[in-house]
Amino acid sequence: MSGGALRFWTALAGPALVSLIPMAVAPALPAMAQEFAAGHDGALFAQMIMTMPAIMLILGAPLASLACERIGIRPTFLAAAALFTVAGGAGLLVDGFAALAASRLLLGLAGGAIQTCTLALVGRWYQEDARHAVLGWMVSLASAVAIAGLILGGWLVDIAGWRGPFALYLLGLVLLLLGVLAVERHAPGEHVAEDSGGFRPLLPLWPFYLAILALTLAMFMPGIQGPFLIAERGTGSAALSGLIVAASPIGAVLSSAGFATIRRHASERAVLGLTALLLGGGCVMAAMAGSTAGIVAGFFVTGLGAGMVEPNIGSIILGRSPHALHARASSLMISAMFLGQFLNPLAADPLHVGFGTAGAFLGIGGATLAAGLVALLAARRRPVPA
Repeated sequence: MSGGALRFWTALAGPALVSLIPMAVAPALPAMAQEFAAGHDGALFAQMIMTMPAIMLILGAPLASLACERIGIRPTFLAAAALFTVAGGAGLLVDGFAALAASRLLLGLAGGAIQTCTLALVGRWYQEDARHAVLGWMVSLASAVAIAGLILGGWLVDIAGWRGPFALYLLGLVLLLLGVLAVERHAPGEHVAEDSGGFRPLLPLWPFYLAILALTLAMFMPGIQGPFLIAERGTGSAALSGLIVAASPIGAVLSSAGFATIRRHASERAVLGLTALLLGGGCVMAAMAGSTAGIVAGFFVTGLGAGMVEPNIGSIILGRSPHALHARASSLMISAMFLGQFLNPLAADPLHVGFGTAGAFLGIGGATLAAGLVALLAARRRPVPA
């Protein structure tokens, strides 16, 4: 395999495995809820196990960016891939909520480092047009792997119990091998001058970090809240639940694969508005669905929006940040994205208690839909060159 091909597949493999952090265990949530405690508390515990890695993704990504600059991208990337494999696979063996939570936190630390290293390398390996395409394909493959994780995870739950899906994290060994072969020592731009100003040069990008945080609240509704909505509608099989939730990453595969084409015909602001419109509209469709087919359609539309979140905002941030600060800029985007994931159960819980799971979908989806309409109107009134 040529050096260019190794770089391409390394860029795609990192986010693909990180997508398994929440999605592989999604079909196991109802079974985990029964394991920890029946009723509302068990459901919340299970959701927190799913989203706990986001805590360390939030904190670990900026730390990983500093490690990239101090010791290099290669050792940071390889250490992260090894930790991903060990911490992810620990769910096969550890007992108790505390031990499982600790392993999930370490998994999040590894995921934040993998994402930070990968995006920094994409910023250095590819120029703008090629970067649009690679970022799109990164999300497309990550979404496809999430689909496979949902399906395989549900199957593993049915045959091996709630621990089964944790075997999927052993695929981190593949990423470790790719990193050894593809990531060069002393990648250009990894050492940053001490007077670079820390994170201050990135302050003008705060609206985009805020946007990705808000969008991910809706983006993770199918994966985190979806299994409970499906169970409330009478579907008890974890495998079937995984197939239904997989409609969201299927939509993401399609939209992210076509992202470069979309950006050639629409401004970044218009794409942001369209993204929110699809995310919110899909959640509202799922909330109001009277059948399984309606839920599938809603999750699919949500996925169409989800597929454009990271490539669009990632391209904006890499294009507007100083070249030497790509790792730092990327790490803040990753932190904002997974803060939204972590906050999803907390934001949805009051709506869930008061109005049921459908009410949570309707509330978060309606707010996101309204934001998308406002953003699209603003983009039409003030067009921005693509």
